[in-house]
Amino acid sequence: MSTTTHTAIATILRAAGEFAHGGTPDTTAGQWHLLGFAPDEVRTWLDARVFDPTAAKQLRDLHITPERAATRVTVSGYSDTVGYAVSNGDMTARHAARMLADA
Repeated sequence: MSTTTHTAIATILRAAGEFAHGGTPDTTAGQWHLLGFAPDEVRTWLDARVFDPTAAKQLRDLHITPERAATRVTVSGYSDTVGYAVSNGDMTARHAARMLADA
């Protein structure tokens, strides 16, 4: 694992606040890095409110871009982005892909 990449991701996570790392920026940075995300990609996914690296990978694997993941949706009594709903466990990535395909 590249120390420079890990450090850059951790810096981005710290700047984004606890929403982005749940209180463990170094551990979360390692997860993003191990899943193959570059620092700029992490920033783009966070802009779409995707805080869980695994959720970002699932969305990416389904060819959902951060821009598409930023689509607003109402789910489980709140309104936020599709990416947030997937990160929060209120929507599966597959459901998100179906919903976005229908939009």
